[in-house]
Amino acid sequence: MDTMRVIQKSDDNFIKFNDVESVLIHGDKSKIKQPFITIAIPTYRRHILLKEAIDSALNQLNPNCEYEVIIVDNEVSYGVVTETEKLIKGYSNNKLLYYRNSDNIGMAGNWNRCFELARGKWVAFLHDDDLLVNDYLFKVSKLLDKKKKIGALVSSFEIIGENNRTKKDSKLERVTKKLFVRFGKNKLMRIRPLDTKIWNSNIYGPPTCGALFYKDYALKQGGFDEDNFPSLDWFFLFNFNKKYKVYKPLDKLGFYRVIDNESLNPKTLRAFVKDAADFREINRKSYLIGKLMFKFFKYEQHAVIIDWVMDLGKSSELKAEEFNNLCKYKIRPILLSLYKRAFRIYWIIKRIMAMIFG
Repeated sequence: MDTMRVIQKSDDNFIKFNDVESVLIHGDKSKIKQPFITIAIPTYRRHILLKEAIDSALNQLNPNCEYEVIIVDNEVSYGVVTETEKLIKGYSNNKLLYYRNSDNIGMAGNWNRCFELARGKWVAFLHDDDLLVNDYLFKVSKLLDKKKKIGALVSSFEIIGENNRTKKDSKLERVTKKLFVRFGKNKLMRIRPLDTKIWNSNIYGPPTCGALFYKDYALKQGGFDEDNFPSLDWFFLFNFNKKYKVYKPLDKLGFYRVIDNESLNPKTLRAFVKDAADFREINRKSYLIGKLMFKFFKYEQHAVIIDWVMDLGKSSELKAEEFNNLCKYKIRPILLSLYKRAFRIYWIIKRIMAMIFG
């Protein structure tokens, strides 16, 4: 991967699949003429979990805006009625539209197709194994009125599924989370490219659980680039954030399901580490803060990424030692502890500032 190109340039990724048609299989667009928000669910052969995702999008409490729910299916049917199609045709909700691509355009292509097919001013992404909170639309409609020229809201979510893959919160984190739940309602925390430059990681999170994008801005940005897999969401949002304001609600918007899928494939996990190492190197060369963090915490930045990947892939054949070639690693326990504490304190302060001013 040419990480310098990733940082400095955004291509038009929508033109890559202009010749692939997305056919409307179920639903009537005339029933909802001008949706304000489109909840977009890209899917591929996951009809059982997909039903839960759809239900969470359709069964919204007190939605205070017009909205549509679009399913964009990447499974080629070859004239056969698929399990996903059978599921969708069991719905009679006028808000639901089901599209199927005439060819498989990959994950990035399908995410981009969601932008293209959405008719809402805002596009909320929901992966087909995740869920929205039941008052998602009510919450985000109020949040969008709080700030001017919002480009995106990335989602705060609760992890469900195989929780044994996730580390337990510290006592400080448990206390602060309770405070954020109590005082963080209808509050927004500003996310900036500087945050990524300092911590050399995807501080935006995955584009799901109601991550909301202003459609026109996303189209101008060029969409997700399949060549940046598996970090395509990180690099897209990093570039997007250079031009447009990104905020993160302190309040929970959805539920993120941790299951064995492509993201937990050992090959994919290895690629995550390589992407972070590449970004760290370019960050060092391109930005003063990146140079300073590299100088003092090069090994610690690498160690945190390794810990994260090893925790995700704890049941795979991954070995921490195999990543040592990406950084002449030195174990420095005191600096590593300092780095981790600084990371936690940094985000606690940002959240407190959001509770006061957000």
